[in-house]
Amino acid sequence: MAERRRTRQQAHQTPWPVGQIVAVPLHWQSEPQVPVLFANQVALQVLEDQLVIMFGIVKQPLQPPTEELTARLKIEGLPVVPVAQVVMGRHKVKDLIEAFTDLERQLNAQNQEGGQPR
Repeated sequence: MAERRRTRQQAHQTPWPVGQIVAVPLHWQSEPQVPVLFANQVALQVLEDQLVIMFGIVKQPLQPPTEELTARLKIEGLPVVPVAQVVMGRHKVKDLIEAFTDLERQLNAQNQEGGQPR
């Protein structure tokens, strides 16, 4: 019986050092099982310790532009239809900026070489 108790206690102990940060590599799955959504607008919002990233679509009016329509749109604007919302811990903002900065460098290098983005 005492042997069984020790096993249960050992099972609840974590092999990771408490209070220490351990860096481990992440491997993204090759085929994500999430829907692919199109967006042409993005909005950011900070709520306490969270970063909220919202993606949406603005559709152009179907009618040809008139002075009246243009004047109305300048006042009312166009509606954005939300398609996705992602919430991250506020501490991940730096990682997000680094990822976009790396992407921008890659795209700039490809443009200078005349290549297509991957």
